[in-house]
Amino acid sequence: MTKEELAKIINGREYENEITEEEEIIAKENGLVVMFYRNDDQVEFRGVLCDYLSMWDYDYFRIRKIHSVVGNHTEDTYKNAILSFYPFNIKNENDLNIFSVAWSPDTVGCAWLIDTEIPHSTIDIYDGEEFYCRGLIINVDDLK
Repeated sequence: MTKEELAKIINGREYENEITEEEEIIAKENGLVVMFYRNDDQVEFRGVLCDYLSMWDYDYFRIRKIHSVVGNHTEDTYKNAILSFYPFNIKNENDLNIFSVAWSPDTVGCAWLIDTEIPHSTIDIYDGEEFYCRGLIINVDDLK
């Protein structure tokens, strides 16, 4: 399944019901990472990454693909790469694999926005009638 196909399935879901366990497995098997906001300060990851990242006082995060895996693989590995992630505030011009987070952005009428220049598909998450979050789906193969 591609990121575009999974986005069509997930788009429009409700807060706290963003993705099913079956869809998480499908995402992982296809090298996809689904990202959305939860609890006002954390980005949730599902698929190849299954974790969360506190973004309190941070504007950006990076996902790195480390290409040397020796021995047993963890659940956060895909095609012999370990994925690591961390938040930061100052973005440099030459940074790779950068994602931005914004609260109440001017460009989109939602509470939280995750964005990147990495090829991605967007997903809109709702809290009742409120447009809560614009998340996204990436393919790990697109990380540099």
